[in-house]
Amino acid sequence: MKIKHIAITLVSLALLFSCKTVQMSHGAIESKTTHIHSEMGGWEIFEVSSRGQGHRSMKDNAKMKLVDELIRYGYRGTVNITPLLTTPKALRMYEQSDQAILSSIIKSKQYITQHSKEVEGRIGRRKQKQKQATILLKVHPNNIRRFVNSYYEDN
Repeated sequence: MKIKHIAITLVSLALLFSCKTVQMSHGAIESKTTHIHSEMGGWEIFEVSSRGQGHRSMKDNAKMKLVDELIRYGYRGTVNITPLLTTPKALRMYEQSDQAILSSIIKSKQYITQHSKEVEGRIGRRKQKQKQATILLKVHPNNIRRFVNSYYEDN
């Protein structure tokens, strides 16, 4: 009888730990930005996952996430984009700024636009108000590079 209880306890613990692992790997997958393809005129299309209260906040969060990633780290994958800020001084100025430059970039359609919304769904518990969406964004890295470099060289 005791062996049966021990076996049930071990199976329950295994299920519990496997569920935690799935949640952790889901978080890692969610944070990754993926390049889909390139279009004419220097536009690159990326798939970005984001969270927010509604579609508008998810779209803005995805745009900020993508632009920030391109400015700091660039992108390495099917297409290689060097970081948009290459000098250490400009990068420090960007990190210390109040993110006003990010909001001006995401508001302008010459730098980034929404290509299409792919998937939207609820995450977590039913009572949780936050949603998750995977959004396709069209970005023009060269325009952003020119704007960011001129902003930090002039200031």
